Amino acid sequence: YSRGVTAGQGDTPQFQVGSELNLDKYYAPAAIDRKHNLVISGRLEIPRVEGLNLSGTLRMLSGTPLTIQNQNIDADRNTIFFDPLPAGTYSTTAEHGMRDVQSTGERNDVRGPGFVQLDMRLGYRVRLGGNRTLDVFGEVFNATNEANFVNPSGDFRTQADFLRYAGLVATTGLPRQFQLGLRFGF
Repeated sequence: YSRGVTAGQGDTPQFQVGSELNLDKYYAPAAIDRKHNLVISGRLEIPRVEGLNLSGTLRMLSGTPLTIQNQNIDADRNTIFFDPLPAGTYSTTAEHGMRDVQSTGERNDVRGPGFVQLDMRLGYRVRLGGNRTLDVFGEVFNATNEANFVNPSGDFRTQADFLRYAGLVATTGLPRQFQLGLRFGF
């Protein structure tokens, strides 16, 4: 839960008119705010097969805030082209993106796409005597093959990109991946 009057360090108040900062209009959820954050992880030792175990981590997060705006319009005439569009329902014209988004006409009042990822590991440990072990394992990242997108553009002036899913979350939004490995412990 994060609220405030800045979008980032060094940010200038975007609703300032003359010497009036209008911080009340700028107060909103911060860009890092998430309403929900659930992480479940566990490990299971497979019965009757000594050394075999299964583990996994499931992460589910709600989306981060974004503002529905039009950077061609300077409604408050402060030479800062950041003014939220009026309250209403907005949709992308692109094939993939956010549809029927309800905006209140305030900063950061819309939530972007959520995030879901399940990572799993199956491993087998062989004891070689003494302190020596050999681990053989297989891992799958994003087992559900869920596409996790970053927030789309909320800028209405660029209709081709407005609310269109265009980028994946770096390193974790990628498609399903497998990895095999060996580990020798001594």
